[in-house]
Amino acid sequence: MSFLEGIERIDELDGYERSTEDYVLLTLILVTLDYSNLNGAIFTKEEVMKTKDTIIDTPLYVIPDIFEAPTEHSKTFPKLEKQSVIVGHHTASKIIQNDGKEHLEVTAKLYKSRYPELVASLHEMHLSGQLFCSMECSYNSEEQTINGRILKGIKFIGNALVEEPAGQYSKSLSWEVARKSNTELNLPEVASNYEINYLEGIENLN
Repeated sequence: MSFLEGIERIDELDGYERSTEDYVLLTLILVTLDYSNLNGAIFTKEEVMKTKDTIIDTPLYVIPDIFEAPTEHSKTFPKLEKQSVIVGHHTASKIIQNDGKEHLEVTAKLYKSRYPELVASLHEMHLSGQLFCSMECSYNSEEQTINGRILKGIKFIGNALVEEPAGQYSKSLSWEVARKSNTELNLPEVASNYEINYLEGIENLN
């Protein structure tokens, strides 16, 4: 199964000038280190350094409203409601400093060719500074402190674009459209390289 399944080879249609815009690279702050979020969860630098790369190849999804704007995250993740859209997947992670704090920054690849209207709406929100995210994770235990709950044994399993994030700094940082020439872009080859892997265990609820 491929995320390109069902997409028509429109490059072969008469009169169609194929776009050279292939996908979007979006960077986001996933979590802020050693800082309590609105749920009281604290992700220490020690824990995040051990597990930061578990976000790679996990889905970036959105539950859009009728205006293609993000709403909330799935209440049943990794099962997804029928209206959920997996709009991309994560490709990189690193620790950065921003606003005087340390954060886990992630890069996600958005499927621009599959969801052009939705991605265009997300771009507008990014430009206005209103594109937020809320990560999904599992953990083995937690330690109660006066500042919140320190989560231990963390594994990042996904990320949602949302209207109201739990993390104060969890928002988009950059948006880059990657371009390929017509000769470089081969849709069947792209599809074959992305057989189901990051979607493993992700389900849509009817």
